[in-house]
Amino acid sequence: MSSSSGKTGSRGNKRLLWIVILVLILLIGYLVIAHVIPGQKYKEAAKLLEQGKYDEAAAAFTELGSFSDAATQVSEARYRKAAALLESGQYDEAAQAFSDLGDYSDAATQVSEAGYRKANALLEGGQFDEAIEGFGALGEYSESAAKLTEAKYGKAEKQLSDGQFDEAIEGFGALGEYGESAVKLTEAKYGKAEKQLADGQFDEAIEGFEALGEYSESAAKLTEAKYQKAEKQLADGQFDEAIEGFGALGEYGESAAKLTEAKYQKADKQLEGGQF
Repeated sequence: MSSSSGKTGSRGNKRLLWIVILVLILLIGYLVIAHVIPGQKYKEAAKLLEQGKYDEAAAAFTELGSFSDAATQVSEARYRKAAALLESGQYDEAAQAFSDLGDYSDAATQVSEAGYRKANALLEGGQFDEAIEGFGALGEYSESAAKLTEAKYGKAEKQLSDGQFDEAIEGFGALGEYGESAVKLTEAKYGKAEKQLADGQFDEAIEGFEALGEYSESAAKLTEAKYQKAEKQLADGQFDEAIEGFGALGEYGESAAKLTEAKYQKADKQLEGGQF
């Protein structure tokens, strides 16, 4: 009896030992799978991140699922990539990348920063309309308001240099006392009056130069516009108007001779019409 009982007990102990061993193996396997291997992969992913291999790092952290703070590190990898795009001047791509990060860190602020840097680059490149649009969309971010005014001023200056006088007048007029806007506004008005004179728009030129007073050569240009207007009236057979025009010009140019010519042609026309 005791011999049989001893053998049974021995077999039971061995079975228990094997169960314990099996449990230990399973536990070790679980620890390796759940912690050791992911831990090693986490280190590898972190190394990729530090090496600036952001796409690879994001993919590696993504594979780790919920292990440790892998999910946060995915966002961090994407954030650093967006920052690298920003620093390399890829503003649209950077803005999109930061936008995709939602409320991670200061991603929302960096979206504005990307827009600000893009608008500033456009301003420096003389792309004023695009810069104005960019700064206008940024509201009060950083120095956007001041940069917006600067862009509008630059646009008006270019319009002035390109001979777009009406547009320049509108631009400088809206800028008030900014920079040399008041001086540039007068310059644009003068340029417009000069162009009107050159194009034979004498009434408009006269009005323009009269409004400019003593600015630059406005007084001389005004007299020239009146003279050319009278010449055209003479050529068009508007003798009364030409006589009045040359008569008011005194000794300017050939006004005296032109006045006599206008009177002569008027009298000649009257004679031909039987107005003796």
